[in-house]
Amino acid sequence: MVKRKNYSTGKDAEQMEKALKFAEENKDTSLNKIAKDFGVSRKALTNRKTGEVEVIAQVGPKGKLSKEEEKILAKHLIEMAAIGFGYNAFQVTELVRTYMNKKDIKISNSWVFGFLNRHPEISKRRAQSLEKQRLGVMNEKTIQDYFDLLGVAFKKCKDLSNGHNLSPGRVFAADEVGFSNENTQGYILTRKGTKHAFTIATNINNHVTIMAVAAANGWVGSEFFLLAGIRQRPAFNAEMKKYFPEAQVEMTPKGYMTEESFIEWVKFFLKHISQVRGDPSLWCLLVVDGHCSHTYSLDALKLLNESRVMLICLPSHATHILQVHDVAIFHPLKEQFKSSMSKWKTKNGLNFQLHNFPEVLSAAWENANSCLTIKNGFRTTGLWPLNINWLKENKSKIPKVISPNDQFKMICLNHNRNSQNGSEELLNKCSYLDLAIPKSINKPKQENKLDQDLDLAYHQAEIHVKKFKTSQKNISSSQKNQNQIGEPYDKAKILNEPERLDKLKLKLENQKKNAKTKIPTKEDKKLLKCKTSPVDFEGSEEWFPSSQSSSNARNKKKM
Repeated sequence: MVKRKNYSTGKDAEQMEKALKFAEENKDTSLNKIAKDFGVSRKALTNRKTGEVEVIAQVGPKGKLSKEEEKILAKHLIEMAAIGFGYNAFQVTELVRTYMNKKDIKISNSWVFGFLNRHPEISKRRAQSLEKQRLGVMNEKTIQDYFDLLGVAFKKCKDLSNGHNLSPGRVFAADEVGFSNENTQGYILTRKGTKHAFTIATNINNHVTIMAVAAANGWVGSEFFLLAGIRQRPAFNAEMKKYFPEAQVEMTPKGYMTEESFIEWVKFFLKHISQVRGDPSLWCLLVVDGHCSHTYSLDALKLLNESRVMLICLPSHATHILQVHDVAIFHPLKEQFKSSMSKWKTKNGLNFQLHNFPEVLSAAWENANSCLTIKNGFRTTGLWPLNINWLKENKSKIPKVISPNDQFKMICLNHNRNSQNGSEELLNKCSYLDLAIPKSINKPKQENKLDQDLDLAYHQAEIHVKKFKTSQKNISSSQKNQNQIGEPYDKAKILNEPERLDKLKLKLENQKKNAKTKIPTKEDKKLLKCKTSPVDFEGSEEWFPSSQSSSNARNKKKM
C-alpha cells in the first residue's frame, strides 16, 4: 500500500515548495514533468499553482487556532513561565476556550499534546516552587556583587599567602541538611482502578541535622550530626561510630544549628581539613549561607581567622542556585535515602528507631557524595574554577521580577494582529486570571453618622498600615545588607584584622544595652495617654504610672 504524502510538514512540503519555485521560473516546462522530477503529486502541484489550495495546506479538519494565533500562544507560554506564572495543560485549554469565546466547545488534552508536537520549542517540565522572598531578593545585581566579592576574596587569599594562588584543596563549601518524618510519597504499583493507594510512613521521632562540607578537589569532610534534646543517645552514638567512625554528635534544643553548635563544628572542621589543605600557613576559603548562627558568632570567626580560613557568605535566598550542596548533592542524597529506607522496611519491618538512622544513611551518603558529583557542583555554581562571568552564562536561572499583568499586556501588544483577533481582545477575555492585582479596602457608603465614623476608621487604618510597611521595608533592607555578606564585612567585606572584631564586639554590646532600656518619645507618650489599659513593656512604670498610683496622687492633691 502506497503511503499518502503529507505536503504540510516534513520533506514532502520542502519538495513541494521547490517544485512550485521551479514552475514559476520555468513556465514552458509542463507541470506533469515537474511533478515527476520532484516526486510530488501532479494534482496537488496544480491546485497550489492555481491557488485553489494553500502552499502549506493543513491535513485533516480545521484547527482550533490559526498558525499565527498558535505562535502568539507559544510565545506567551514561554514568557509567562520565565516570570514564574507558567500554565499547566488544563489552564492552557481554559485560556484557549476563553479566547475563542465558546464555553461549550471541548478542548481536550489531546489538543494540547498536538500543540506541543507542532511547537517543539515548548516542553513539559516539573516546576519547582520558588518562594516570594527568593523572587524579590534574588536579582542580577545581588548575584554579580557576590561574584565580585569572590574575586576580591581570591585575590586577598593570594596576597596573604605570599603570592600562592588558591588550590582546589583549599576552597570549601558547607551546608546543613535535615531529616525528619517521611512525608513524601512516590509512585507504587497496585490494582487498576484503586482510588486510594497508600504506604505506611516511617517516623524518625527526632529531627536530625547534618553539617556537610566538601572541597573543590572532591574531598568530603567528616559528618557533624545535630540531634534534638539535651542528653546524649548512647544507642545512636554506638551505631554512628560503626558506620561513620570520624563523625561527631552534638545535642541542640530543636536539632538545628545554633551559635554554640556552630563553634563546635568550626573546631571539628579545622581539625579535619589538615589532611587536604596542605601547608597550614596558606589561607583557605570557606563558603556558607548567611544564617545568623554562621555570621554572628564572634568566637567562631576568631577561630577561623586564627587558622587562616576566610569566611564568605552566600546572598540571601540564592542558595538553590549558588550553594554547592543544594545544587549537586542534597537532592540525590534524599532520593538515595528514600530508596535505602524502603529496602530497610522490606527487610526489617516497620519498627524503625533513631539508632537505625546511621545504617540507612550510610549507603545513601556514600553514593551521593562522590568525587565527580562534588566537582560538578563546584563548577556549576561558579565557585571553582572561579567564574566571574557566571551571571552572563546562567541568566535563565535568575527569574524576571515583573508584574504578571504588565508582562502579559506587553506580550500581547508586541504582536501585530488585526482588529478582529486583536491582542486587546485576548487581554480583555483573559482578565479572569486576575494575576497579582492588589484589591483596595472596600469602604462603606456614607448613609449616616455611623457610616461616616467607619469611613474615618478605614482611612486611619490605611495610614497606619502604610507607616508600618515603610518601617518594615527599612528594617528588612538594613538586615538584608547585613545578612548578604555577614556583619564582619561591613567595610572591607573581608575579615582579616583583629581590630574589626573588637569594634564589632563593642557595637553588639552597645546594642544590647540600648535594647534593655527603652526611652519613650513624644509620640509614644501621646499615644499612651489615649490608652486606658496598662502598658506591657519593660521600663514603662518609670514614666507611665499605673492607675492605682495615679489615683493616690489625686487624693493627695485634694487633701
